[in-house]
Amino acid sequence: MNVVNLPIGELAPYEKHARKSSNVARGVAESIRRFGFRQPIVVDRNKTIVCGHARYLAAKRLGLDVVPCVLADDLSPEAVDAYRIIDNKLGEIATWDPELLQEELQKIRVDFAAFEIDFSADLALNADFASNVVPPNADSDKYDEKRAKKGKRDPNAPPKSFRMIVTCDDEEDQEALFERLVAEGYKVKLCNL
Repeated sequence: MNVVNLPIGELAPYEKHARKSSNVARGVAESIRRFGFRQPIVVDRNKTIVCGHARYLAAKRLGLDVVPCVLADDLSPEAVDAYRIIDNKLGEIATWDPELLQEELQKIRVDFAAFEIDFSADLALNADFASNVVPPNADSDKYDEKRAKKGKRDPNAPPKSFRMIVTCDDEEDQEALFERLVAEGYKVKLCNL
């Protein structure tokens, strides 16, 4: 595999890319910022992105001028199209071992909210990790007392995690709502259904 650094302005997203990547660009940008660009973008002979649309968007968000790329110039156009879809789909199939994941999460000190990652579903809604209703940096006891005063929560009850799905008209509305909720202190995860 030959990794080359290419000017980001020379890369073009695939215009019919069926997988929406904008919802993870912030988290990927945070990963690149903290750990470096560890996974190159795959491009075809015309420098159209085959795999790595989220990395491309993250790099643009970070203001990078040059990004590492792998040229898939040995693949036919049909193979490029197949690889683009298969590579994206295979990542969805993998699952977590909840016990091993919890063990790993307990030994590292990373604020996953900065990456917009929520492990609650992977941990079978384990209450220790699934506290999406408590705003980040909030004192959980004070938050529960505040809610109890409103008649909504027993201050002695363990924290709960609640979810809701909000439908937006487009990505712009989704982005605006996301920003507002984050500003209000909620843990928010973007998803496209």
